Amino acid sequence: MKIGGARQTAGRAAAAAVLCALCACASSRERAFERVAVIGASMSAGFALDVEAGRPVDLAGVLECALTARHDPVASAADIFFFMRPAETGALLAEKAAEANPTLLVALDFLFWFGYGVVAAEEDRPARLEEGLRLLERFSCPVIAADLPDMSEAIGLMLSAAQVPAQETRARMNRRIREWAAGRGATVLPLSDLVESLRAGGEVRAGGRVYSGAASRALLQRDRLHPTVEGLACVAIAALDAFAGDGGGGYLDDPKAVAARARRGRG
Repeated sequence: MKIGGARQTAGRAAAAAVLCALCACASSRERAFERVAVIGASMSAGFALDVEAGRPVDLAGVLECALTARHDPVASAADIFFFMRPAETGALLAEKAAEANPTLLVALDFLFWFGYGVVAAEEDRPARLEEGLRLLERFSCPVIAADLPDMSEAIGLMLSAAQVPAQETRARMNRRIREWAAGRGATVLPLSDLVESLRAGGEVRAGGRVYSGAASRALLQRDRLHPTVEGLACVAIAALDAFAGDGGGGYLDDPKAVAARARRGRG
């Protein structure tokens, strides 16, 4: 009886320890949502979403609509003209984002124009990417970045062929992003996989919702470069899932509901 009782006590203690660890993890994760800052280019700035929604919508606003954990207003440092001067604009936006003293930095398209854009030689692209990574290194808080998707479908619509990296170069840069993130404990949203599925009308998962066929392709605007409001909600929730774990709590996991809130202007 005593041995059994001891075992039961030990079992309860072990279970309590696991529960405490899980609660601590959840608490730590939700604390990261206290001061969220967005840094990025035209996707983060909500390019053309005012036409669809009838009001300005950007990634910071979408995250504001998604977060349920206690948090300050989501700060935004995004610029639709990032592509014109990536190094200079990136440095200015990094300074602006740092002023918010973020507990979580969401940088989903910050690296895009350090990999894309017109360059003197294709071999210059990886060095440009390093400039962007160095700017992100100034942040000591958790960072959610993204790899570089294949946006060649937008050539002739929003992009020129000269702005798009070769597939081999893009693959090399994506390996570097993952390597950089692993070394710093950053989170990488596999945006390249998401966009590949989306473009093909394949299955796209974000939170508790799955899109496929015409519904997944409709998450991109006609320019085939920028997401719709619901598409941006999908990206935002997929990023939070990558950071916190599916169903991690602290945010709504239905992009359709989040998009509806964003269109209404409800944060």
